[in-house]
Amino acid sequence: MNIRILPIILFCLIGFKANSQSWTNYTTTNVIEDSVINNIYIDTQKNIWISTKNGGLSKFDGYEWSRLDSPDKKVGNDIRGVDEDLKKFKWFASYGTGVFSYGLSYPITPSSKPEWTFFTPNKTGGISYTSSYTDGYNKYTYVVSDSMVSDKITCVLIDAANQKWFGTSDTGIVRVKGSTYPYIWENINKANGLADNNVYASDYFTTNRWFATNAGLSHFNNTNWFKYDKQGKSKFDAINSTWSIVDSLMILNDTVVKFIKIDLSGKKWLATNNGVYSFDDVTFKKYTVDSGLVSNQVNSIYIDNSNSIYFVSSTGIAIYDQTDSTWQTINTSNTSGLVCNNALCIMPEANGNKWFGTDNGLYYYDGKIWTNYKKLSVLGSHNIWSTAVDKQNVKWFGTYGAGVFKYDGTNWTNYNTGNGLADSIVLSIAIDNSNNKWFGTNRKGLSKFNGTSFTNYTHYNGLAGDCVYSIKIDNSGVVWLGTGYGNGVSKLSGSSFTNYGYVNGVAFNDVHAIAIDSKGYKWFGTYGGGVTIFTGSTWETLDMSDGLVDNYVQSIAIDINGTKWIATRGGLSSYNDSIFTNYLIGENVWDVKVDESNIVWAGTWGSGLRKFDGTTWTSYGTKWVDTLNTIGLADNRVNSFLIDNNGVKYVGTWKGISVLNDGGTKNYEIQQSSQLVENNITNVNIYPIPVNSELTVDYAPINVENCFVEVFDVLGKQISSEQIFSSETKLNFNNLDRGVYMLRINDGDSKFLQKIVKN
Repeated sequence: MNIRILPIILFCLIGFKANSQSWTNYTTTNVIEDSVINNIYIDTQKNIWISTKNGGLSKFDGYEWSRLDSPDKKVGNDIRGVDEDLKKFKWFASYGTGVFSYGLSYPITPSSKPEWTFFTPNKTGGISYTSSYTDGYNKYTYVVSDSMVSDKITCVLIDAANQKWFGTSDTGIVRVKGSTYPYIWENINKANGLADNNVYASDYFTTNRWFATNAGLSHFNNTNWFKYDKQGKSKFDAINSTWSIVDSLMILNDTVVKFIKIDLSGKKWLATNNGVYSFDDVTFKKYTVDSGLVSNQVNSIYIDNSNSIYFVSSTGIAIYDQTDSTWQTINTSNTSGLVCNNALCIMPEANGNKWFGTDNGLYYYDGKIWTNYKKLSVLGSHNIWSTAVDKQNVKWFGTYGAGVFKYDGTNWTNYNTGNGLADSIVLSIAIDNSNNKWFGTNRKGLSKFNGTSFTNYTHYNGLAGDCVYSIKIDNSGVVWLGTGYGNGVSKLSGSSFTNYGYVNGVAFNDVHAIAIDSKGYKWFGTYGGGVTIFTGSTWETLDMSDGLVDNYVQSIAIDINGTKWIATRGGLSSYNDSIFTNYLIGENVWDVKVDESNIVWAGTWGSGLRKFDGTTWTSYGTKWVDTLNTIGLADNRVNSFLIDNNGVKYVGTWKGISVLNDGGTKNYEIQQSSQLVENNITNVNIYPIPVNSELTVDYAPINVENCFVEVFDVLGKQISSEQIFSSETKLNFNNLDRGVYMLRINDGDSKFLQKIVKN
């Protein structure tokens, strides 16, 4: 199980004084369909689950927002809580709909599909029943049972014994035992020892469960039930169904208990309409506005790792430091930029960043910047998810929700579903030797664009799955496709698909990255199983046990020395000569590329762009200074990164595209004097690139007696110089090492410069 949610307010880093905060509101677009956030939960896979009052359930996996529901809308709109069991199933409390769970059944295989199970009460009086079906992506099971006594679920608690406890507003508690369906269901109410049938919240400490109810505090020690109210502590006699007072001094005067949280020492903290109580199993102590609270009506409580207590109300937040008994207040009147006092919940990430649910949307605070996710539509064209550059140096940008944008250096052109593109969400792009563009989409397969029309492929045509995360095209023109949702790898040769998965040797069937090395070996980056290498006949997997920094691979690049650079959710790994070296450990590295100078560029989620020259790391964030301009990165969340044919860097971020020109730009070359000289020869054709042995230069010289083609290494040292006599010149690269070279044509006063890669 993971940390449960505690409803709270928009806040800053612990330990900072209120007046020292710098608050900034940022709005963006997403798929949270309500501004009133009931609950936030982070599961063991680091997914963030957002429960709303009127907009149902949303999930954020660190990259993509998704609105979750069954086809018949059984999830409901008013989600009150989430918890995770020992098998990583998520259980949800839905007010007005009932209980539902979501996860993968054990044993998990790469072909496993997510399973939804909905438990609802039998209100018709008919026979209980169970039904199931699948839509190809998910399995749905519906259980209508007499054991489910209510659909008004207010909270969920999963204890250390993997028992599920669901509070209701009318029938007490539903306890669920067992680790597999159909489970054992039990209703606990006032007749069984509960203080009241209206249960607001719950928590546990060791083997003791505690419940906040409308008529006092309930406690179950695994054997007996107790309640605390104005009469003191009472014990329930299950045989005679009677209560007896066992300690008249343990008096709780305010019996409408709206929330409970237990601190690190086992002390209970109770939120009521008339203040807060602490209870150390001996004495109740009351705190009010006279003590330091912002309001006596506290919505929820959160306790941090230093045991400081956060009390949330509609007028702000009060923080109580138990170490020195001091109070701090945060609200709109004393904190510049804070725009909402009424918060409902808080959830910290492991790195200390925090998510806040308010009645005015969801907020995220990374220690410096606040981001506000409000009730808006799916992310639009400014969220760049994929990039590619074609032979004409035209840039292609895939977006989340607005299709593909083409930039030819002057004009922008948009292609979307109205033009024939399969889906408006484009996750990957590749360009083949015939200059066809291949677009991998989110849920509608693969699109091929020949410059005029689109051809689309889905699982009906043989594609392994319709979510295409990655595309790579080999030297034979074969298209390799990495798919998601447990469907593995597809190979498209001509019009024929061949699919590979876990049974063939792929470590995990969600393939987010593909690279092809100089031997033609395919490197598949899987999201959960590390890297799988396919030689054409054999399969080998490298994962964390071999030294890889993280098994969730998002991008792979290969440098001129053959070193593989592997971007993962937990850092960046280089792999050479069977040795892993790890960098940026703990950072979420979304994309990695290597430029013509063998410099590594890593796009991160939240830390901007990183550059590594083999010795030193340089960071580029929302502000940096390069050799030409002072530039601000559009956003520090980098989804994709592109280096064009002239070395210009295009950074695709959550909020748009940033361009870094750090030495080269279209139609310019860098001479030994480091002066930029305009490149004014255009009628040149050079092939093949990359070159193995012989390079052909197609160019008809203007000044036959004074036209030369020269080759330089990356340090500017001249390797060769040959005079051009005819329209076709052959250059021998046999004796040159693998790497990047520069080819220059000097035709009188006219110049041409081209990067050449030698395999």
